[in-house]
Amino acid sequence: MNVNGHAYVPVRNVSESMGLGVRYDDKNQVISIASDPKEADELTRFIWRVQYKLDYHISQSDLKKLLEGNPQLVKKSNESGEHWRFDVKTASDYRYSSIEQGDEAGLLEGKVGAQLFLTWDSSGKLAKINFWYTKLNGEKQPQIHVFNAFLDGTMTDSIYE
Repeated sequence: MNVNGHAYVPVRNVSESMGLGVRYDDKNQVISIASDPKEADELTRFIWRVQYKLDYHISQSDLKKLLEGNPQLVKKSNESGEHWRFDVKTASDYRYSSIEQGDEAGLLEGKVGAQLFLTWDSSGKLAKINFWYTKLNGEKQPQIHVFNAFLDGTMTDSIYE
């Protein structure tokens, strides 16, 4: 689009065509564009894929490709749709307590590195994205981050206390 001699292009389309990820921080009104951290550990790459590549237009089959089959998937169906939970970087003895709720103790104890919760409506469309993961703070203590993506394309990332 050309407005008064200035060219405007859709950031998401251009970025994704170059293999980059895009996210929008609603609170600070900042668009971030980043490349896949290919040399990073499994958890860091998973966090990047969720935050920069996952959106509400994705199909269930494309989601499975995006997540590369690494995390453990647990499903629960009811009349309104399906709830999916992906646990990433889990200890061999890890057991979740709820398919729809984050496990604060498991995250803080290092029994699970991240938990992605997705809700699909009865027509198979993604209706909710909620993501819990840990990062080390400056004192090497893990902090739980809660990332939410909304239908309007905005996202939030906050520290759970």
